Amino acid sequence: MTITQPNRSRQALLLFRILGISVGVAAVAIMYLYNQTVLLRHRFSDNSAMVLALTEQNTEAQNVMYELLDARRLTSVAAALGMVKETAPRYLTLKRSLSNALPVQTAFEYR
Repeated sequence: MTITQPNRSRQALLLFRILGISVGVAAVAIMYLYNQTVLLRHRFSDNSAMVLALTEQNTEAQNVMYELLDARRLTSVAAALGMVKETAPRYLTLKRSLSNALPVQTAFEYR
């Protein structure tokens, strides 16, 4: 006498289907994550190269700026423009302290 158990075979088939779908979804998820990781690495390397290039340009710009602002160069430019170095400069000074709240026109005097 043969005893058949139809529910068991259906349950096993359902279990294998769920397991197969789960493995497929996991494989697709792993491929997606790997793709994203590779993409981020490429972006990072591109950005690193760009940062190095910008650092180099910044250094060159600083060198040009320091060359233009050199004291000897500024002195020669001032002499070429006919400027004279003031030996006794007169600066703006305050008549009173600002706590008295004087208007700006009367707060400064030219000595």
